[in-house]
Amino acid sequence: MRKILLALAAVLSLLVVSACGASGGKDSSSDDTPDTTAAAETTTTEAEADTVPVDDWAKGFCSDFSDWTGTIEKVGDDISSDITPGDLEGARSAIEGLFGDVADETQSLVDSLQEGGTPDIDDGEQFVDDLSEKFQAFVDATNDSKEAAADIPIDDPTTFQSEFTKLFEDFQSNINDVGDSFGELDSRYPDPELQKALTDNCNL
Repeated sequence: MRKILLALAAVLSLLVVSACGASGGKDSSSDDTPDTTAAAETTTTEAEADTVPVDDWAKGFCSDFSDWTGTIEKVGDDISSDITPGDLEGARSAIEGLFGDVADETQSLVDSLQEGGTPDIDDGEQFVDDLSEKFQAFVDATNDSKEAAADIPIDDPTTFQSEFTKLFEDFQSNINDVGDSFGELDSRYPDPELQKALTDNCNL
């Protein structure tokens, strides 16, 4: 988990560097932020099927996690290459798009978690709920950053740089908070079989 969060931070850092050399551009309004509230409030009732053998659950989760990681990395690569020095409006749009795409992809991962059953461990259902909550916190933080990015002024390069730098620092702090929270799950659910299955199947 820390690896992908750090990778995302590095992508955003590249966006800052690309945007810093830009000159002024014409302002424009941004699209409304997608509403993920309904998805966030989805209950786990539909996912409360029979428990899944721990190794099978880990393989399913790790496959989804790997797909998510690959998609996030591609989003970052694509948007970084699309930024043109001197185009602050385009840079802002690219930043908003990055945040929006990351939030949407992470929401899909949350949905997959809630639909993938529960590992056959003590409090397995609660474990899935807690894990989903950690990713959902990342979704919410990313959407907050997207909203903030839409308000960055583009009429002055210096102001653009300082505002985005502050936004990036706040977002990076949120990333670190989410990453640190995964240690809580290790302590709360110290099931040896689960830990081994995740270690064997995930690149965490």
